[in-house]
Amino acid sequence: MIRQARQDDRERLLEMGMRFVAETEYRDLISAKPERIAATIDHVLGLPDGVVLVSENGKGVNGMIGLMAYDHPFSGERTAFEVVWWVDPEARGDGVRLLYAAEKWALAQGAKAIQMVAPNERVGNLYARMGYRPVETSYQRSL
Repeated sequence: MIRQARQDDRERLLEMGMRFVAETEYRDLISAKPERIAATIDHVLGLPDGVVLVSENGKGVNGMIGLMAYDHPFSGERTAFEVVWWVDPEARGDGVRLLYAAEKWALAQGAKAIQMVAPNERVGNLYARMGYRPVETSYQRSL
């Protein structure tokens, strides 16, 4: 089942955010600060143009996708962009369902496009299979 996150999901969302950093390429690039992740969760949950959707099974919440909608600075067209997308590895099939729900939410916000981040080639390939195309590639270096 996919639903909109509630404030009582906050601790589970924080746990998944910490796991995201620990288990992805970001582990070598950023240090996760629980208070910052919690603040981001609270911010997105409180936005009229933001949403966190969660997937859950009989054991509880196992995935999340957070989005915000805005007017694109170049075109003015309503655009949705991903803030976070994580699904516990043992529940990865729910990720695609979350993405479809995110697209549906974006359409309901009047979005003409959705921007997603591909932290690795596997996710980029999934996007390509779903009709997404790369627009920019992001690089990061610690200073």
